[in-house]
Amino acid sequence: DRALVQYLRFFYPNIHISSSSLDQRHGGVAILTSPKAAQTYELETHSPPPNSPIEGRAITVHATPRDGLNGIPYGVTCCYLSDSSAASVAARITQVKALGSIPFLPCHIIGGDFNFVTNSADRRSDNVDSRKLIRAWESFRSDRGMTEVHQPLHTYYGAGASGTVSSRIDRFYLSPDLVHVLDYDVEAVIVPRVPYTLSSVPPSGTITTRGTSTPTSSRRRRSL
Repeated sequence: DRALVQYLRFFYPNIHISSSSLDQRHGGVAILTSPKAAQTYELETHSPPPNSPIEGRAITVHATPRDGLNGIPYGVTCCYLSDSSAASVAARITQVKALGSIPFLPCHIIGGDFNFVTNSADRRSDNVDSRKLIRAWESFRSDRGMTEVHQPLHTYYGAGASGTVSSRIDRFYLSPDLVHVLDYDVEAVIVPRVPYTLSSVPPSGTITTRGTSTPTSSRRRRSL
C-alpha cells in the first residue's frame, strides 16, 4: 500500500487516499476523497482481511457526517476483479461472492473494473463470459438491490485475433436507499479530461487503451 499511496500523493497531494494492494507487482485499488468532503465527513477505511479472495482487489470507505453537520452516512466500494487470463471461472466466482463480506451501508456505491459483462451488447469480441459467473454477480446485486448507473460507452479496447475488441467492464451501482434519498439524478460518464490511459502495447504495435468511468451528479433536481 505504501508504494501506491506515495505514487498517488505525488499527483494529488491534498487528497485523502484509501488504498489496498497485494504487493508492488500489483497496482491495487484506491478511493480518493476531496479535501472538502474529508472536512465534512469522518472517513473510515475497510480493507478485506488477509487471504480474502478480494484482498488487494477491493477497498471500502464509510463516510459519516461530522458533529453538527448535515448529511447522510454513505459507503463507497472500489473493486478490481481478475480477468479470464489471470484466474479460472471458479476463482472469479469466489471473488464475486467475497464481495458479500464488504460492510455495506444502506446508502452505498460500488464500482470499478469487474472484468466481465452481463450481456452480449457490452462486448465486441469472441470471448463469452461464464453464465455461472454472471449468475453469481446477479445474485449479489439483487440481494442488495443495487442498480447500475448506466453509461453506454465501452471502457476497454484491445487487439484481438480478428481485430479490435472492446467491452464495458467498468461500471457503477447504487443501493436503493441512496437512490431514494438523492434529490438529483446521477449519471456515469467517461471523464473528459482523462479519456484514456495507455495500458499496453502488443507486439503488433497496436495500442490498447482503457477508458475511465466515474459517477457524477447531473444537478437536474427531481420534481417535488
